[in-house]
Amino acid sequence: MTGSLFHRPLAIWVELCLPGELDKRRGKWSFQNLPIIPEEFELKPIAKTETRFKLLQRLMKRDDVDLIVNACDAGREGELIFRYLIRLAGVHKPLQRLWLQSMTFDRFDLHLNICAAIEK
Repeated sequence: MTGSLFHRPLAIWVELCLPGELDKRRGKWSFQNLPIIPEEFELKPIAKTETRFKLLQRLMKRDDVDLIVNACDAGREGELIFRYLIRLAGVHKPLQRLWLQSMTFDRFDLHLNICAAIEK
C-alpha cells in the first residue's frame, strides 16, 4: 500500500507496573497492604525491548501517520497487547482492526491490498 508504514512487533513490549512501583507514598510493598487495586493500572516498557518500543512510539506519532491499523493476533491477548502499546505510547489517532487467520507476510500484504482496493 503506497503511503503506508508497517511495523510488526514480534513480542510483548509493555507490562504492568509492579505494586511497589505504583505509589511510593504507601511505603515498601508488603502483604499487609493487600489488596492493591489501583484506580488505573499503570504500564511501562519492558526493559529489553524499550528501544524498539520508543521507535514504534515515534513512528505512530509522526505527523504523516493519520491512521493506526491493529493487525495483532485476532484473540484477546493480541488486542490487549495492542491497546497497551497505544496507551503507553500516548497515541490519539484513529484506529482500525485487521483480523487475519494467518500472520505470514504474504497474507498480511494480500489483505492490506484488498483493504486499499476497497477504499478506492
